[in-house]
Amino acid sequence: DEWKRRKGIPAETRVFSLTGAFPGIRKALQARGWVENEDKTSPFWDFKYALFLRDVGEPNELDDAQVINYYSRNSEITSKAGLCNTLLNNSAMLDRVDINSFYPRCYDMNSPLQ
Repeated sequence: DEWKRRKGIPAETRVFSLTGAFPGIRKALQARGWVENEDKTSPFWDFKYALFLRDVGEPNELDDAQVINYYSRNSEITSKAGLCNTLLNNSAMLDRVDINSFYPRCYDMNSPLQ
């Protein structure tokens, strides 16, 4: 690939892009030999970690080999309030499991039901 050649990166090296500050993810990928493309607008990456769809672009325009961590409505499990509400709202499907037995007690202070 032209981008790798211009940067002096071997063709087999995997490239990632991060949008936001995720030092743990950056460190883990670099430890596995991945190289970061720091140009957030560049289309040259194998894996892109982003919180918002606008940071990824149009999913239908991605190359088949490109992987993203994004999926719609992810705040239902990636935010504290979202996870709290998801667990509470779906506790019946958990076969009446006591949520507090495996997840710390939490409250969504914006919810009138809690």
